[in-house]
Amino acid sequence: MDDETTPPPATPSDAERIFQRGCQILDGEGGTDAWDKARALFEEAARHPDPLMLWRIAHACRWVPTQAAYWMSRAVLAESRPGGITTDQNLLRIVGGRNGDTLTQDFSIAVRSDNHDLAVAALTTAAGTRLWAILEDGRELPPEEAEEIIDDTDLYSPNYVGVDHEVPRIWMDCKGMVYPYMARTALLVVADELRKAGLQRAHLFTPER
Repeated sequence: MDDETTPPPATPSDAERIFQRGCQILDGEGGTDAWDKARALFEEAARHPDPLMLWRIAHACRWVPTQAAYWMSRAVLAESRPGGITTDQNLLRIVGGRNGDTLTQDFSIAVRSDNHDLAVAALTTAAGTRLWAILEDGRELPPEEAEEIIDDTDLYSPNYVGVDHEVPRIWMDCKGMVYPYMARTALLVVADELRKAGLQRAHLFTPER
């Protein structure tokens, strides 16, 4: 009788090779056939427990209409910590791509917790000291160097970061662009500031418009 057990995850070197092959297909071919081939490879690469792999795939597929939202959701859910800071599948969602619609990303992070004031305080700190200094490649710049580096780089950083005290939530004005690496760092910054403020348990989500 055939062994029907799930095969072991790919080794790190195999996962990287498979991922790079998927990227080559996306870069060198067009259309749904190529997207489907790449997705099959990315699914295999994603079986390796590298915490960054899903984000790398989301970045590679950020302009693929049939896959951008799917991989972004997978990456976000991988950051969820049951019993701690959890993430919703719609967090920092990518939308559009149907019937020729432009893909865009919703850079809004809302917090559901048992202490509204602490959540607002954490988001206010994150917005004022850290979120504005994140580049599209995911780097968080040191505050004392951020303005100079931002002025000298072609990489995008948020135009504005606002705090909605009522929800509470933060929102980043990124002109509708799709930046999975920036999204990951923003998520991690918010989670970090929530914990620093004393909130060990919370749920992060992006409100429906």
